[in-house]
Amino acid sequence: MFLQHSQELVKPTNSARLACRILSSASVRTWERTSPPEFDPEAILLFPFPGTPVLEASDLEAPAMVVIPDGTWSQASRMANVLNRPGTLRARTLPPGESSLWSVRLSNDPARISSAQAASATLAIAGEIEAASFLDKSLTEASQKILAMRGIVWRGPTS
Repeated sequence: MFLQHSQELVKPTNSARLACRILSSASVRTWERTSPPEFDPEAILLFPFPGTPVLEASDLEAPAMVVIPDGTWSQASRMANVLNRPGTLRARTLPPGESSLWSVRLSNDPARISSAQAASATLAIAGEIEAASFLDKSLTEASQKILAMRGIVWRGPTS
């Protein structure tokens, strides 16, 4: 489940919406700063806090909701900090991996990936390799097309 910052609603480069069109089990909930949503305490907050345990397949064995903050890194960080207060969600991070496939938005940190790519990595950890691969291919293709409309030749991820 993507927890989307309200400013992302109007951005054509939002990757979570693309993921929701591809993945039938994905959904988006809009973040409201004045009334943060409540989640089941067994839900997993996926965000790279320092020292956070890495997400493992065993975390996903029981039906588990994975909450992925969706927005700019600054927005996602603020949302995650609110959701990561003691006694709330279990925080996990992704293992180090590929750099971002979503080159429509760039980060100064190559380990920062899009929300949709985080969902893809989560699917891969859960053993849903086909779904993860399809989402990755879709992200790559959409990225190429958006950049082409801007007159930019896509060079692929910078791994």
